[in-house]
Amino acid sequence: MEKRNRRDFLRAAGVAAAGLGAAGLVKASVVKAAPSAPGKYKTIAIHAQADDEPVPIIDRVAAEGVLRVGGDLTFPPLQFRDPQTDEPMGYCIDVINAMAADLGVEVEWVEMPFGQLISGLQAGQYDWSGIGLTIRPQRAQNVRFISEPLFREDSILLVNSDFTFEVESELNTSDVTISNLAGSAQDGSAKLRWPDATYRTFESLQDSLLEVATGRAQVSLVALWNAIPFIEENPDASVYIWPGGALFQDINTFMLPHGDEKTAFWIDNWMRYRGAHKLQESLWNFWQADVLAKYEEFSSRAGSK
Repeated sequence: MEKRNRRDFLRAAGVAAAGLGAAGLVKASVVKAAPSAPGKYKTIAIHAQADDEPVPIIDRVAAEGVLRVGGDLTFPPLQFRDPQTDEPMGYCIDVINAMAADLGVEVEWVEMPFGQLISGLQAGQYDWSGIGLTIRPQRAQNVRFISEPLFREDSILLVNSDFTFEVESELNTSDVTISNLAGSAQDGSAKLRWPDATYRTFESLQDSLLEVATGRAQVSLVALWNAIPFIEENPDASVYIWPGGALFQDINTFMLPHGDEKTAFWIDNWMRYRGAHKLQESLWNFWQADVLAKYEEFSSRAGSK
């Protein structure tokens, strides 16, 4: 199925339901609905909360008609911009578009570098993340991760072709330079796994991988689906994927501010319901089809350059 047709289908797929109020002393914004009888109007509460309780994000989003999601749109095939139209596209984009369709709201992407997403959320620059982040315990001190996984991430080693090794423990020496994306789960995991290695971190994933391709670093710990597009876009790059397979698999999911139970519950519920109907699985298979097909080819390039 064509990508554009699928996105059009997802945008048309859902209808919204407004969040209603609670018992006790509340303050409420109200609107007038269509008359239920001549001259009669029904009053509907669209926000309701106790005096000391903030309005849940999900209620505000439904009332305003706009969902602001934060993301770094430089990670194909998860989230990126269409080279022809400049429109956001990818697995996470399709999931968010389907979520917004069920809410009956428009999506507004708030773009920022990956390493600034948590601070941006804490500063209220967007409502919740539009992309999945690894559920690192250090991050969970500052943000709320929903319970349902958005995807599971295989981390592999992208290696310079002039560097070979047999077992990963050989990386744990200061003679080996490891290049990673700043603030990424891979960077944190690499420093725990190989503490004696030399590290270089970059705000751009592309810059991090180019460091390996030019030989200024020997290795990068990176998600498989980030390594594959890099090799395809740089066919002359002196790199290969270490054939030892994935070193670990991280759970990645949406994040939102701490303390908003209603919004967290709604997102969790939406993910479980849509997951039971195979939405995430079908989108994942569509966007990841090329990755596994290329894995064996790109992991057999050791010493070929």
